[in-house]
Amino acid sequence: MIVVVAISVILVAVAIPIANTTTTNLHLGSTSTSLSSALLSAHYLAISSGCPVQVSVSAQTYQLSGESVTGTPPACSTTYSYVCQGTNYTATACPVTYANSDVSCTNCSPAQVVQFNSSGTVTAAAGTVPTSFALVIAPSSGTATKTVNISGMGYVKVQ
Repeated sequence: MIVVVAISVILVAVAIPIANTTTTNLHLGSTSTSLSSALLSAHYLAISSGCPVQVSVSAQTYQLSGESVTGTPPACSTTYSYVCQGTNYTATACPVTYANSDVSCTNCSPAQVVQFNSSGTVTAAAGTVPTSFALVIAPSSGTATKTVNISGMGYVKVQ
């Protein structure tokens, strides 16, 4: 009986760190996938609407904002509206909080702003077209990271 209990304790002691690491990696993967999906949505929205769409990424949140199409002939307005769960808001921002609070963007303080243009290109906040734009997602504990890369042509890749 003592041998069985001792073996059980050893197995539990080994399993707990493995379970924690697995959970952290799952949170890291889901957050980076969510962020890359939002970036791809912004890219496609900019191309389909013909108006620029911005994504602002901070340590714990991201938000999409885009110019609306108005008038005849159709033209992009100069006022950005915020897109939140499929609804446009013009007065207030609607940031999306990462689903896992133990994961954050480590190089997003201050917030990183990426603009997707109707031509498909990407412009950083400074107005330059970067050859590559990277957002690093990391858990609060552990050393694993995921990098969301955005090329100057708007391609999004998670590494």
